[in-house]
This record gives sequence, C-alpha cells and structure tokens, in this order.
Amino acid sequence: LQRRLNDLRLTAGTERGTLQPQLNWTRNDRLGERGSYNVSLSASRQDRRDDLIQRTRITDAASGAPLLDQEETGPSLDQRDRVQLLSRLQWRHGPGEFLLLTPFIVASESRTDATRQLEQLAGTIPSPYASSQTSAHSRFSLLRLNAQEQRRVASDARIELRGALSAANWRAQSLRREFDAAQALTRTLEERTDNDDRTWTLAGKFSRPFASGHTLVAGIEAESTRREQGRATLQDGAPLLADLGDAFGAQTRRLAAYVQDEWNVSRAWSTHAGLRWEEITTRSETAGSTTTNVSRVWTPLLHAVWRLDAQRRDQIRASLTRSFRRWYVDAMY
Repeated sequence: LQRRLNDLRLTAGTERGTLQPQLNWTRNDRLGERGSYNVSLSASRQDRRDDLIQRTRITDAASGAPLLDQEETGPSLDQRDRVQLLSRLQWRHGPGEFLLLTPFIVASESRTDATRQLEQLAGTIPSPYASSQTSAHSRFSLLRLNAQEQRRVASDARIELRGALSAANWRAQSLRREFDAAQALTRTLEERTDNDDRTWTLAGKFSRPFASGHTLVAGIEAESTRREQGRATLQDGAPLLADLGDAFGAQTRRLAAYVQDEWNVSRAWSTHAGLRWEEITTRSETAGSTTTNVSRVWTPLLHAVWRLDAQRRDQIRASLTRSFRRWYVDAMY
C-alpha cells in the first residue's frame, strides 16, 4: 500500500430525457502494521430509448422489378443496472510470507421492451405479421474468491498455496407476440434459459535449494468446472425443440503433478528440467445420454534461457517438451 485513499465520485447524465446515474467508491488503508486492504465499488444505471426505422427491399436482378418492399418501425426501451465490487486484502506474516485474498462480485439486470409495426409496401409475399410486442428480462451474478498463501517452512524452503472459488448464474426469459392487421394474436414465441457455473482450483508448490545454483521445485494442481444449462423454447405454448432436450450438464476435472530442477548455470545462463503428469476427465449429460472421457499424459520439460545483457532485458529462450491437446465434440442433428 503506497498511500491511504478514500474517494467517492457521483456522476449523472441524461439521454433523451432519462437519467443515467453512476457511483464509484475507492478506499485504501492499512490494517495494523502488517496488513492492508483495497475496496472498489461501482454501480450504474443505463436507460436507452431507440426508435427503429428499417426498410427491406428485394428486387429482380434481371428486370429490376420489386419483389418485396417492407418497412418496420417502432420504439424500444432498454434498461440496465450493474453493481461491481472488487477487494484486495493482504496480510504479511514476515519477510517473504503473506496471505492475499481478492474477492470479486458482479451483479447485473437488464430489461427490454419493444413494439414494432410492419408495413408491406410492395410484393406478393404475404407479410408474416402486422405488429409485434417483445419483452425480455435477464439477470447475471458472479462471485469469485482468489486466495494465495506463501510460507517459509525452513530457512531455505518455501511453500506456496493458491486457490479459487467461483460461482456464476445467468437467467433470461423473453416473450414475443405477433398480431395481424385486425390486432388478433397469430403467434407467440417464449424462450427461457438458466445457466449455472461452478469452478474451484487448488495448487501447491514446494521449492528448496539443494546444491550450488540448483533449486528443487515440486507441485500439484487440481481443478473442477461444472456447468448446468436448462433451456426451453415454446411456440404457441408447445415445445419447439423438444427433440433436442431442455437440460444439459458438463463437468471437467483436471489433476496434475510435476517435479523439476531449476539450475542457474551462470549470470547469463539458466535452465530447468523436469517431468509433469496430467489427467483430464470430462463428462457430459443430456436427455438419455451420458458421455465420459479420461485422458492422461506424461510430459518431459527442458527449458533454457540465455540473457544477452547485464540488465537481463534481451533474452533467447529454447524449449524441448511434449504437450497434448484434447478435442471433444458432441454433435446432434
């Protein structure tokens, strides 16, 4: 923390007669002699009003005669609210030892209402509707927490732990209604979506010098990601995509372990060599179908760096390693 700060800013504007407020707050301060924190909060609202004028013309390429001429007009209102909080908490246990927490929160909501009038000026193709009304509503939220702990377990050994938790949700629904020239309802289209994401990661690393210029580094990594998705599309109250199902789930898990020797040969040369093992498991679930796949790989590592100047800005890097990329495709027709 370089300096203490407590800053609050309020701004407001107008667009076509609607208020656009915004708030920003930032605070930096210390926690005793070893700790410090930072908090940044922002909140805003946006109202947007649009008037649409859209014209579609289709003409015959040979004669130039008009085949279709349509004009769609109407107003729309789009309202968005957003809140975001970012914080950072750091606590020092001693020289080279600390705990770092960084929570992050986002929440937003949007609403849209639109009315359209469709006028057919020319053409023999019948107009699909004379007017329409559309309303949509969506919400999004994200909560994430990152943590890092670094400790010395001996005078020359160090342990570093890193972890993260994340949860996100997105829900949306929309309803479109179409009318004929007599204002009779001819078609409705309703869509609903609900997505949930859950993720956690954990990593640990141990490092210790064991010879002149050599440092032993070993670590483990674990990660899990889970998504659950639900979707429904109704036309005139009946499912439109019933054959594809309205629920889907997918999960990915990754485990890894590695060990390597980091060797500073000289002030200009450094290299590290080691071995890494990794396993990835994927699982997907749909209506009446479950697919699971497991992939494993051993990866040798060999990297070298040659620093061309004393400031170590110009470098030449060389690597010899083995990697893999896994592709998973689930297609439905």
